[in-house]
Amino acid sequence: MAGVRKIVMEGQALLEVDYSGAKEAEMINYVLQAAEILKKEDKPLLIITIFGPNNYATPSFMRLVEEKLSEYEPLIIKQAIVGLSTTQKILLMGLNIFLQRNFKAFNSVEEGLHYLLDKSPETDLPDHFKKN
Repeated sequence: MAGVRKIVMEGQALLEVDYSGAKEAEMINYVLQAAEILKKEDKPLLIITIFGPNNYATPSFMRLVEEKLSEYEPLIIKQAIVGLSTTQKILLMGLNIFLQRNFKAFNSVEEGLHYLLDKSPETDLPDHFKKN
């Protein structure tokens, strides 16, 4: 079901942003809703983002995502992104470099949730991304 919601799994608070079937205007609205939840909660959360096959990362959408990710970066523990096309995965690589983050793409929601709920430290984070 498309939309934004906060869920709790294994005692961990997660923010689910599901863009499935959404057009650009709805996707932008979901980004704003997610940002509002992060602002209201004001504590670090895990985020799972779900894309469908007909979602497109338009320039307006990507600019807003970059803006909000930069603004709320300290409140994002880890982010798993599901359902990206090859092109979208390339955009994610660029976004990771730009924001110096390590958001990860997964093929299924189950894989993404497993990654988010895994408490072991990330071992594949490039040295220049590591926080001092």
